[in-house]
Amino acid sequence: MKLFSASTGVALTVICLLTGFAVTQAADSSGVSSVLAAFKVSRENGKEQLVSAARATPGDTIEYQLTLTNHTGKAITAIEPVLPIPAGSVYIEGSCKPAKAEASTDGKNFSTIPLVKQIKDSNGKEKTIKLPMESYKFIKWKVGKQENGKNLVVIARVKLLTAQPGVKTNKAKLR
Repeated sequence: MKLFSASTGVALTVICLLTGFAVTQAADSSGVSSVLAAFKVSRENGKEQLVSAARATPGDTIEYQLTLTNHTGKAITAIEPVLPIPAGSVYIEGSCKPAKAEASTDGKNFSTIPLVKQIKDSNGKEKTIKLPMESYKFIKWKVGKQENGKNLVVIARVKLLTAQPGVKTNKAKLR
């Protein structure tokens, strides 16, 4: 599974663990680093606040912020960050930033959100149905050029269904 891919001609492997609701950092010799942070979304006095997710409980909204920094010495012409949706959580529709994102049920085949599929109704007529958010396992953004030394931040939110969201391991390929 790719965490991101970018056009530089260098291969990169990044592992992110989405447990413990902490900050996870990864980097290697390719010159692109990543920081994954998780925050609990709370409301105080009608205002939304991001707080430590260390004490998140089922029903809480968690915001994942993936920051990629280009240290390659040159611009990356295209970068595609991929964020796994942890086990024990469900993607919240419309929470992606940038908003234009794709989703996948298997980590290989991505389509524009919302995901849909064709089925036949009881009369044999084909119709399009929207897949439930529970089936979303990965979110991917297709971001354009990223200059050297610049950060790219992508965000998605999930609703925590269980106390332990599980582990996802990801790889990345730079092009």
